[in-house]
Amino acid sequence: MYPKGLSIDLDDGKNDVYWIGIAFHDQVYLHAILALTGVFFDNQVESHTPEPYKHSIKALQLLQDRLFVMKESECFSDATIMAIFALASAADIADDLPTVERHLRGLKRIIDIRGGMGSLRTNTPDLLGKICRLDLSLAVQTWRPPVFFNELTSWDPYLVISRTPQDADDETISWWITDNLEPRLRTIWEDLRQFRRMSIFANEANHKIPKDTFSELMVSLLYRLVNLSYDLDSPNEVVRLGMLGYVTSIFLRWGKTAEFHHLRRMLGGTLKAIHPGISDIPTPAILWLLITWHLLRPLEQEVGMLDGLLKSMSRNDTPLIWSEVQGLLRSSVWISHMHDVEGEAVYRRAILRISSIE
Repeated sequence: MYPKGLSIDLDDGKNDVYWIGIAFHDQVYLHAILALTGVFFDNQVESHTPEPYKHSIKALQLLQDRLFVMKESECFSDATIMAIFALASAADIADDLPTVERHLRGLKRIIDIRGGMGSLRTNTPDLLGKICRLDLSLAVQTWRPPVFFNELTSWDPYLVISRTPQDADDETISWWITDNLEPRLRTIWEDLRQFRRMSIFANEANHKIPKDTFSELMVSLLYRLVNLSYDLDSPNEVVRLGMLGYVTSIFLRWGKTAEFHHLRRMLGGTLKAIHPGISDIPTPAILWLLITWHLLRPLEQEVGMLDGLLKSMSRNDTPLIWSEVQGLLRSSVWISHMHDVEGEAVYRRAILRISSIE
């Protein structure tokens, strides 16, 4: 489920044993997980077989029977939550977003009965993290408020701020962030910088980030970003959307065939809206914003801003080489081992477009 480049401690699959084992004891979950598995493999080969649909219908029938009887130990059990999550995940793979939302709202009602997301006690590994990831993915895809955590009250930093010798490389961006961004957004930027340091250290030292820490970071960063909004033509909004796009590429995009069209359009529109005053933003930050936008795969006719920036950065009509671009990106929140391959591909396509015009 998790890409290797994220350097996450996957417990050698031990947690997956629990997710599979429940299927031998709970019929609702068995049919729900068979529906999810079937949709997943159908999606891999671009096929539509009837078996996933049959298992989904059977799971829903059994679930309705369970809720009708209202035996509390079963209605609100981990197995019931897992079954509904599996059905929601199957709908997500099938790109049936209204059904995903209905299942998530059903999950919220059950979780609220058990005390709410913040105080829920569960024996199922990574259950809440998986639900939150699906909720956040739906929110970013539909550009609607998330089902969970849609009214945040804490804006304290999630990670302890540490300083390293490498911080001197990004002082220009740090000063601009301090002088121009609203305090809550600065806090998220600092948390993202700390996550960058953690991830780079884990990758270089061949260490692993605990899965729970990864899920908590996802929740902290993404829920705060989706619950903020600013004027379209403001530095705050372009940085918020830039961070949302970049964090989405880390936490949400893998395993998804759907594209985040709303986010791509909003980030592109904001970049165009602030374009007359874009010179006030440090060049490394502009470069990071534009390449982050390209990670969301904008349409070919929309890509001119990056080409124009790279042309303006040329020396004697010679464009910057990738290692120079890479160095500028690293002075932002860019995580090289996660995005260098894709970032270099974006850069080379831009250079080809520039050379073809000239």
